[in-house]
Amino acid sequence: MTETTVSLDLIEKTSATAMIKHGAAPWIAAEVAKAIRKAEATKNLICGLYYLESYCAQLTSGRVKGNVEPIVTKPKPASVLVDARFGFAQPAFARGLSTALETAHDMGTASFAVAHSHTCTSLGYFTEQIADAGLIGLGFTNASA
Repeated sequence: MTETTVSLDLIEKTSATAMIKHGAAPWIAAEVAKAIRKAEATKNLICGLYYLESYCAQLTSGRVKGNVEPIVTKPKPASVLVDARFGFAQPAFARGLSTALETAHDMGTASFAVAHSHTCTSLGYFTEQIADAGLIGLGFTNASA
């Protein structure tokens, strides 16, 4: 059996293109494609290309909204809340991350929540970005049994 290797750049580009063709805004598709790339790079295959077909089908059906702008609010001084507006978790997180990091630096701690989003797949994708900024991030999600 021959093995074919596909570059991470091609995985990211093709994933974004597929989601755009199924109704995602380019910036939203790019954010989700970065998460797919990271999952494939770390061999977390269940959260990578495995999900792409489902993402595209759910964009087409309207189950997930691919063209909504997440709304970032600060309901309390040390809290950041992003309403994903029934879109993807990855772009919602991206929109709120800088506010959450700034809040943590200013307040010494912060809670950062994303609400009303499609599945986040790999929780580590999000907490790693917080760690890369030099902070400790604990991730929680809800899931059906």
